[in-house]
Amino acid sequence: MASQKINNGGLPKEDLGILFLFSYFLFWISGIIVFILYGNKDKRLRFHAIQAVVYGIAITIFDLVFGWLPILGIPIHVASLLLWVYGLYVGYMASRGKDILMPIIGAFVPK
Repeated sequence: MASQKINNGGLPKEDLGILFLFSYFLFWISGIIVFILYGNKDKRLRFHAIQAVVYGIAITIFDLVFGWLPILGIPIHVASLLLWVYGLYVGYMASRGKDILMPIIGAFVPK
């Protein structure tokens, strides 16, 4: 049986990397799930779960407020998709050990 590296929170590093990515996957929903289930086990994971929730809520509000406008509807939805991809990138980088503080959003997230 291969030994797994365990972090201070008791989670194997492989699981922790997946959780960072999952935090950003379903906007604010997956961030809440990760925060509730694993937020107290790892400080970095807690930070990214909260950042994913704030980021997801901001994207959802942005899309709901501006997405219904006839001229701006499609570009706004495309922008929301690109913002979602950026969130996945932040989650991927966190799984690799590099924390990215999102502009504006990161200022609202406790470290």
